[in-house]
Amino acid sequence: MTPRQQARLRRRRAALAAALVVTGTVALCGAGGPPSSGAGARTGIRLHAGQVEIPVSGGTAEVRADSLAVSMRADDGGELTLSAPVAQSLGRPGPVKVGRDSASWTLPERGLTVTAGAERGRLRITVHGASDGSTLSWPVTGTDQAASQVQLPRGEGLGVPVADPFWNSDSTGLAGHAYDLTADLTMPLWGYTLGGHGVSYLVPEPEGTSLGFASDGGRLHGTGTHTFSRHAGTTDYTVTFALTDPSPVAPALDYRRWLTDHGRLVTLKSKIAANPEVGKLLGAFHAYTWGTARTAQGVAQLRALGLSRLWLGYDADDQPMDAQAVAAAKRAGYLVGPYDSFANGQDPATSDAPTSSWPSPVYPDFCIHEQNGQVKAGFHDRGCYLSSQAFEQSAEGRQYLADRTARMTANGADSYFLDVDAAGELFDDYSPAHPMNQSQDQANRLARMGRLSGPDKLVLGSESAGSWASPVIAFSHGSSTPVADGIWPLERDKATWGGYAPAGAPGTFFKPVTLPSDLTKAMFDPAYRIPLYETALHDSQINLDRWELSYTKFPALETDRALLAMLYNTPLNLVLDGPAITAQGKGLADLQRYFAPLHQAAGTQPMTGFRWLTSDHQVQQTTFGDSVLQVTANFGTKSYGSLPPGCVDARLKGGSPQRLCPTALPAR
Repeated sequence: MTPRQQARLRRRRAALAAALVVTGTVALCGAGGPPSSGAGARTGIRLHAGQVEIPVSGGTAEVRADSLAVSMRADDGGELTLSAPVAQSLGRPGPVKVGRDSASWTLPERGLTVTAGAERGRLRITVHGASDGSTLSWPVTGTDQAASQVQLPRGEGLGVPVADPFWNSDSTGLAGHAYDLTADLTMPLWGYTLGGHGVSYLVPEPEGTSLGFASDGGRLHGTGTHTFSRHAGTTDYTVTFALTDPSPVAPALDYRRWLTDHGRLVTLKSKIAANPEVGKLLGAFHAYTWGTARTAQGVAQLRALGLSRLWLGYDADDQPMDAQAVAAAKRAGYLVGPYDSFANGQDPATSDAPTSSWPSPVYPDFCIHEQNGQVKAGFHDRGCYLSSQAFEQSAEGRQYLADRTARMTANGADSYFLDVDAAGELFDDYSPAHPMNQSQDQANRLARMGRLSGPDKLVLGSESAGSWASPVIAFSHGSSTPVADGIWPLERDKATWGGYAPAGAPGTFFKPVTLPSDLTKAMFDPAYRIPLYETALHDSQINLDRWELSYTKFPALETDRALLAMLYNTPLNLVLDGPAITAQGKGLADLQRYFAPLHQAAGTQPMTGFRWLTSDHQVQQTTFGDSVLQVTANFGTKSYGSLPPGCVDARLKGGSPQRLCPTALPAR
């Protein structure tokens, strides 16, 4: 490991350690994958005909010094291509130096230094780039003719057949698209199934790295592209390669093992031990409230309907839940929390959102600046994005955040939804008053989220949380959603999607929508959905769909979405007002009554199994813990044994199967 890598790792560990100290969550979970000792890996790196041979778990990796092509001789005799050669010539390599644990060489024409070795059974390759701003497109994956499926952590996860015409299209699929490993994916990994094997690609420090797809001969190839930057701290680019079994969730199991090995997997059990209020999330559906649903009367209605556990959120507008409503929710056993964001700032005199209004000098002094000196425009070009470094570098800056939180929870709220902070869009700040790169931005966010979930004892959630934020949050709204690009223009079409009127029931949340067929397929088709995120993190945080994609937003998809939620043991995310409670409350209570005992039993357990029971992927099964819970869902149109289509059977350990056959709820 280079000195720069060591410095970055120390900074990350310090931020995470500080967050864990303030949250009180230090217990770590065992891995759900292969042994962390790297059993099966052998020692002894050797050089043969310009190729570096490195024994790893399951076989011997072979790395071409001149082209960075990577192949694997598996112990069972299989010959696998893990990366094709880099497309552009790298020039003649310098001499390969073979040490006890690694081999290294230079590629002088490109200003690169390569170090390759084995780490806990994986192949680990680090490329150091000395030329600031240069890029490297590698590894080049999916080129093995045995490749049949690519696994991608877009939201919960997608398992895409490499030759599927839909996904090979640049208009509806993956081809022609690139995904930033921090901003666009929930975990910094991808995988391929290669015949009877799988391969997991993991980028432990993903800043500056994207994964792009191309269709070559009607087959999807994925290529990582990394930018070397001294300012961003990305002069080292590390990729690990692990030979796995052919399970579609094998890359997530490999990542879970990596998180455990590096002390980054914090369990819900330990979060509950540090703050028992977190335990109220087990069995709870989540709901954003409006109108009557925000009142004590509305809370009483929900409890009377039989909704035993709920997380109730409310927008930061001029009618938040008052102290009486919060007290009623607490008596009902519910959690209550406001929506807030530390990311955006506007002039208080003209601000159009309470969460964007900050006292002087936060706006404009804390605004992020681009490299050209211009202020970075905020969300939807309103105001500016605020620098986490500006807040974090002084006691005064941190006090602004503390004062804000105190005001937002003065009604007694015991939870908090902090938009953006755990999402992957990290920023560089070129302001001389508070310079920052993306790595520092991430560390700052970890620190301030850790204060909310630690000393402040708030049950913390955030938006579409990247896995790096899992140690300091309890839930994430959006990590379950494999968002396709086409959803954003649809949401901007107010005639179809709905806008922010009327104030008590905004159409953007309540107006039913029929999704176009291509978006339905890309986001919600169970044949392509795989639980990568749950496999890695089910027992660490609770994951749901995005708030504007509530359960009732797409009536035609309610059955499939309910089955997916039960299969993955994840709650539904709802929007509620008075009319919704009246029309849909009983149906929602029936769903929650089925879900609650399953989640209370298995919500703190790892997902230990996922498999397709039919070749068309319409019948799927999951297992949690040591068979604590097993769930079988039939998404198809015909019965599977005794399980009818559109139904799910769940069996708790020692119990008999419990069946749910959800139907569409009445219109609001």
